[in-house]
Amino acid sequence: MMSMLQIFVLAQAAAAPVAAPVVPRPMPGYGGSAPPVYGPPVAPEDRMEWLEQRYGASYGRPKGTGMQVGGGLALGFGAVMGLGTLACVFTAAAQYDAGDREAAGQLRGISIGLGVAMLASVGAGVPLVIVGKRRKQAYRRWLLGQPTAMQPRLAVGAGGLTLRF
Repeated sequence: MMSMLQIFVLAQAAAAPVAAPVVPRPMPGYGGSAPPVYGPPVAPEDRMEWLEQRYGASYGRPKGTGMQVGGGLALGFGAVMGLGTLACVFTAAAQYDAGDREAAGQLRGISIGLGVAMLASVGAGVPLVIVGKRRKQAYRRWLLGQPTAMQPRLAVGAGGLTLRF
């Protein structure tokens, strides 16, 4: 025996219209066939990754990544040395106020050394980051100039002629 709910569901399913598939109409100038349908556009990051995988090894100059990493590390060490310099300066001032002139003099010497090392580290890190960034931009411009369509190549190999895409 069927319940009222089952009868209602069956009646609704039988009465529901079935949608016919939609066939695209041909556009003018296509000779009676429908225009090609393409997928969604490729994201710029995916395109750059594909270009790098395909053409990255053939780039003849440095790409700048190592310079950016080295410059970032130099800047990081410079920042740590700068904090150490400040800590030594404040501690030296506190020692001087407490009357321990010898400890204050030693801390002052350490802070001068750390300050010079900090300036050298930051002075080397900033140009490395800037030049590395410019090289990376030049590499990306070069990548974007590479063809994205498949280009057939005919080559003579050991087995005869080969066609590559």
